[in-house]
Amino acid sequence: MLLSCITMFSCVEEPAQIVEEPVEEETNSDVRVLTRSSVNEYTTLPNPYALEVMQEVYDIYSETDVTLEATDLYVKFMPKDSLELQRLKYDYDLELFDYPLDIDLADGDVYVNHDLPQSDLVWVYTTVKPDFVFPSGISYEILEYCYIPGDGETVGIPTKAGVVNVEDAAFALMGYDEPAPVDTRAVATPQGIIKVRDNDRGSDVPVKGVKVRCNRLVKWASVYTDENGLYVMDKSFRYRPYYSIIFENTKGFDIWGNWGPIAGAHYNMGKQSNTGYSINIGTTNDAWLWAAVNNAAYEYYKMCEQTGILKPPADLKIWVWKNVVSSSAPMLSKVMDALKLRGQSSVEKFFYDISFNLINSMLCLVLPDITIGGDDGFGSFKTYGRIYQTVHHELAHSSHFSKVGVSYWTDYIVYIISCLGYGDGTKNKAELCGIGEMWGYYMGYAQAISIYNSSALMPISEIENWIYPHVFWELDSTQVLSKKQIYDCLTSEVDTYDELVSKMYNLYPDKAVDIQNVFSKYPKVSHSVTIPAGNVTCSNRNITSSTTISGDNIFVENVTVSNGATLRLDAGTSITINKPFTVESGSELIMTRGN
Repeated sequence: MLLSCITMFSCVEEPAQIVEEPVEEETNSDVRVLTRSSVNEYTTLPNPYALEVMQEVYDIYSETDVTLEATDLYVKFMPKDSLELQRLKYDYDLELFDYPLDIDLADGDVYVNHDLPQSDLVWVYTTVKPDFVFPSGISYEILEYCYIPGDGETVGIPTKAGVVNVEDAAFALMGYDEPAPVDTRAVATPQGIIKVRDNDRGSDVPVKGVKVRCNRLVKWASVYTDENGLYVMDKSFRYRPYYSIIFENTKGFDIWGNWGPIAGAHYNMGKQSNTGYSINIGTTNDAWLWAAVNNAAYEYYKMCEQTGILKPPADLKIWVWKNVVSSSAPMLSKVMDALKLRGQSSVEKFFYDISFNLINSMLCLVLPDITIGGDDGFGSFKTYGRIYQTVHHELAHSSHFSKVGVSYWTDYIVYIISCLGYGDGTKNKAELCGIGEMWGYYMGYAQAISIYNSSALMPISEIENWIYPHVFWELDSTQVLSKKQIYDCLTSEVDTYDELVSKMYNLYPDKAVDIQNVFSKYPKVSHSVTIPAGNVTCSNRNITSSTTISGDNIFVENVTVSNGATLRLDAGTSITINKPFTVESGSELIMTRGN
């Protein structure tokens, strides 16, 4: 039901398509997010980090009596719903594993406890410090008291029994096929490079800002990759750990996938060298789509930092659907409370019923903000470039939300639901939708065109015979207005084309004629706003194409006219030009005053 609801207000870059797959039957509104067609048997491994095992090592090798105390607790949480799982992850900042830490997990494997009822959420495992205050109301079990020694921790006296490494001795005591318990095994800090295949550019590119995690039983560490895809763990390991990629990003967004609306998608890479592990994620890898979405989102946030465009709201949740074509930016976790309070029209009541009665009310708190459909409409994944374009389109919507707020976005959602799409442009709030989609399609194309040739992208085109992202694209590509300047016009009161044009004229009066000329090319984006009279300032510009500036009093300063362009100044009363002012050879200045 959630998928059906969101699909109604997906951005229709292609016809919506949902590919049905067999899933386990759900018996109530809780979510069964991990499924597997075949039952795997997992071997439970003895835990050399158990407190009693480490104590035995000290009892054997220490020349003095030593009583160890637990450094960590190995615990299992049993959340009854997705809200409890969210609390563990985000309120308590726990590093959650969806598999027991003491099992042998194969490369890329997804653990499923087949003893769980189908209606239950996954159990999650982690370690906490002994003074951890367990959350009230969430079931948990302490599985083992553990002692995790420091790097290079040894026991024994060199002149007598000899020095042994504590971890070596504990692993040997538990029967692991490891070297003899002497301090000869090299300890290492895992590091490596994570890359993903860009099948449009034909090269592997770094996976940026993503979490890489490794664990050997209950000993674990996690860090984030840098812009080169490099990670360096903050702990050392003596033995080969298991490696995973967790799709949580340093920029402040999570990608949902195999955990659904619970926590970051993750990919298990199996047991690898203690010195580190590198991987190039190919297009057939289960993690490829997540990695492609991750990189596109990372680059979008970076663009916001560089331009001053507002970033998406904090803790953004991006749900990636591999078998769906359409994508969307419903910002549901941010607008749900507002929708709950409205409920006046039949459309709003319909959305209210879908969201609050058919979906568990707890789940509503963890609804996605962005959904990304990975299907190209023909049963294969979109290419890397198309994913890049789609992600930037949807994140541009989320930046728009950051500026206009919940009430504006609620009108946006309700309009699209009422039209089952973008409609024909005639219903109430159609121009609000038109402005939003002009911005989304323009930004997706503009961001992607900067790194791809047009053949890798969906062309910028007329949408539903009445939405023209070309307007923003032409304002940008002809250097009339920049991305940031266009974005600054998308305020909460701008919900009609008249308001949009009026805002542009007011913010950029020296460019009013150029703005008017662009809009005049697209009569379906109609408005009735005239260029305002009054003082007009033109400053700090290099005019390379013919431009007309009109106003009662025109002030010009620090302007260069070049590239054969003509600058025409049409003033009602006066024209003031302050230096520096240059008209290069082959260019022209025309000034008129009065009638």
